[in-house]
Amino acid sequence: MTTPSPQEISTVTLNSLSKEERKKAILALQTKKNEIKLVIDEHQKKLAEFRQSIPDGCCEMFENEKKIRLKHSSTAELLPHLQKVGSSSVDKEKMINNIRQRVEVQVADQETFKSIEERNELLRRENENLKKEVNTVAAELLQEFESYE
Repeated sequence: MTTPSPQEISTVTLNSLSKEERKKAILALQTKKNEIKLVIDEHQKKLAEFRQSIPDGCCEMFENEKKIRLKHSSTAELLPHLQKVGSSSVDKEKMINNIRQRVEVQVADQETFKSIEERNELLRRENENLKKEVNTVAAELLQEFESYE
């Protein structure tokens, strides 16, 4: 009987083997485990060396990017989810009506503002005319007082 590979060994298979085959299988498993540990250690050493070669500015940029992405993902989770399917015609009509109402309100505000500006300009002109009249009357009164003296 051939010894199964370490990946194929299960508890049932291990118990069904003879004592010598079990020892061989366990030894093969330990050998494979040690090989994997060596590969992992080697990769970790390479990773540590690589991290040391990265400039500090890049690390700071990476940290900032992580913060931005975290903020974006948490914000996205808090926002209401959009429909995966396109908007229905009812939703489109609601949006169009909403936009039209906003435009109408803005136009009405502009017209009101324009009429207020016109009224202010008219009042300013009347005020200037009244000032001129007051100055004229004051000048006439001054001349009359001077003529009496």
